[in-house]
Amino acid sequence: MKYPAISQHRQFIQVGFTLIQLMVIVAILGVFALAAVSSYKDYLVKSRFSNVKVLVEPVKAAMTACIQQHLGSLSSCDSVEKLSIMMPAPNEDLRSINIADKTAVIFATATAPAGGYTYILTPSVTRSGDKTVVFKVSGTCTEVGDIC
Repeated sequence: MKYPAISQHRQFIQVGFTLIQLMVIVAILGVFALAAVSSYKDYLVKSRFSNVKVLVEPVKAAMTACIQQHLGSLSSCDSVEKLSIMMPAPNEDLRSINIADKTAVIFATATAPAGGYTYILTPSVTRSGDKTVVFKVSGTCTEVGDIC
């Protein structure tokens, strides 16, 4: 007895991804890469600006000591010569550090790769017996968030 012939149907099995699926994946990866590059650039600027802040610290410390030695007189500590220190040299992050006459305000300016921000420290002296020196931070770095 012969059985009737059963027709065999081929089934095509999909292997891999379609072009549309690959394009969607590439687009999503592009968005992630864009966010990562932007965050990395912000990180680099913050890192470079922190170098400016580190370079200002010896000037700030010398000024604090000078003001305390001169019983709170800001005009006695308003120049590099009066502080008896060497000003940090400009580098790839620091454009300049200056001290204002009479007010002893410290002005630091960053280079463009470090954001080009200004970092201003204004000293004030408490009138208590210990003559504590407090620096108020201002400048363009305060306008961009937590960089100062």
